[in-house]
Amino acid sequence: MSQQPASYSAGEVEAAVKTLYENPSRVAEANAWLTSFQNSQSAWEVSVELMRSPQLNVRFFGANTLHQKIKGDYEELPAEARDNLLAAIFGFMQLPEVCSQPQILTKITLGAVALSLHFTKEDGKFEKAVLGSSTFLSLPLPAALEFMLLLPQEFESTSFTTKRKDEAMAKFSAMLPHVVSLLQQPLSSSTDDASRAKCLSALAGWCTFGMSLTNLRQTPLHDLIVGFLQSPHLCKPACEVFECAVSIECYPAEPDESILAVVTLVVSLRPLYQQAAHSGNDDFCQGVCSLTRALMIRRPGLLAQGGGDCL
Repeated sequence: MSQQPASYSAGEVEAAVKTLYENPSRVAEANAWLTSFQNSQSAWEVSVELMRSPQLNVRFFGANTLHQKIKGDYEELPAEARDNLLAAIFGFMQLPEVCSQPQILTKITLGAVALSLHFTKEDGKFEKAVLGSSTFLSLPLPAALEFMLLLPQEFESTSFTTKRKDEAMAKFSAMLPHVVSLLQQPLSSSTDDASRAKCLSALAGWCTFGMSLTNLRQTPLHDLIVGFLQSPHLCKPACEVFECAVSIECYPAEPDESILAVVTLVVSLRPLYQQAAHSGNDDFCQGVCSLTRALMIRRPGLLAQGGGDCL
């Protein structure tokens, strides 16, 4: 391991990862060797092999390396290999042993998201490779939700030219009906609050691509989300959806009736808010307060008109 070879094998990298975690006297040496590996062309193929390892730390290292390569060295990857790589990552996201390990799932999904964001450079490529892909559509619920949750977050933290960002925003905005359709089934049928909360958080993220209150009211999800406002465990993520929709700049301006409808919902939560404050349900209280604050910033006159100032 003292000499850096021109190419690397999965076995060599796995041994180096083991040394990094298990041999304190050789940490610096192992780290330097692994950094060299991550900067190599071999890392593309070997990282995929590492994600098949039964060792969690090796699998995580492979997923992390692949994510870094996609983020920083995307142009190195031959164009004909990109679709296959995304399909391979989606394949890993289908594995029960991946879905049951949150850290591994998140890191692997970050690679899929980063690659998918690169696909927005080409007209129709994201739609075809992701939302129109049978591989993606067959992902288990935890993996699909992780992708939907992380994409808006990574979009905000990714460096784009102004032109490319506007083009990507327009593409994602056009996909909102499709995303709503994908999220509708787990939101309406799941009995697991954690999954439903993740659906709501994902929807809140996608609202940044242009889901105004008026648009939201026209979706089949609206009434479901209104119902979740009453839930001790789901009120906060449900409020986040309305908060993000309230904050969207739209033209023409949001009709007063759309804002007032949300104010009415918030006012109706006052008894539950008081119960939550008394019982120490901070999440419930934070959700209501954040939504009220967004309404106050956006349309303070309508907040007062609807009685929201009593909160």
